[in-house]
Amino acid sequence: MPKFATVDEYVASIPQPGRSTLQAVRRLVRAAAPEAEEIVSYGVCGYRQHGVLVYIGAAKKHVALYAVGANLRAQYADELKPYVSGDSTIRFPLNEPLPEALVTKLVKARVAENEAKAAR
Repeated sequence: MPKFATVDEYVASIPQPGRSTLQAVRRLVRAAAPEAEEIVSYGVCGYRQHGVLVYIGAAKKHVALYAVGANLRAQYADELKPYVSGDSTIRFPLNEPLPEALVTKLVKARVAENEAKAAR
């Protein structure tokens, strides 16, 4: 697995159409969590704000959101049903429209969870 020094390097390494979708998810995460630190971790893009918020990455047929957490997966189970894969992966197929409102909702909910934990 190649190592990337920056998120921009990682994004640039992704072939189309995954790169465009990944860039869209990245914009949504940054808009929903403008104070989050953007990092490269586990070979993908990561976001931290009072702990890990989410990770985003791309594969051949999808872009994924990782580390959403069991609470949010349960809370938004109906909306996430077509996208859930495994314990903590949410896959957005490249041949379908990106559910932007859902991505934004999940990231904002993760920010709220992390802020609540930090306030304790």
